[in-house]
Amino acid sequence: MRYTDAMKRLYLMWYYSSPKGYKNLMQALNLPTPRTIRWQSCIQMDPGINSHILESIKLYFKQFQGREEQRKLIILIFDEISLKEEIHYDASKDKIIGVVDTGKIRTNDKAKTALVCMIKGIVYNFKRVL
Repeated sequence: MRYTDAMKRLYLMWYYSSPKGYKNLMQALNLPTPRTIRWQSCIQMDPGINSHILESIKLYFKQFQGREEQRKLIILIFDEISLKEEIHYDASKDKIIGVVDTGKIRTNDKAKTALVCMIKGIVYNFKRVL
């Protein structure tokens, strides 16, 4: 589920007014964790390969250039996930969310699945969604 800015503010308001109450609501209503909301609000995720994430990966591996070569051992994981067919309007992007969008081509059909690509470190704990 994609959270709108208003939903994020509401969830954080609930959390900061009563963290214990929000945790109880999370169990009953399947709400996102505050950490997830903060993470989503600071990283812009769009369909397609995100260049800002690729840049962060390049910077991460650049610091180990010439040493600690095992840190560079990674696996590439692809996973298709099912999506709840919902249409939302995102005012901050002035876009309709929930339709088929590959990053280059956008149609009016409802999105039913999404392909997620991730890299994960084999030796060291490192993972990023592409």
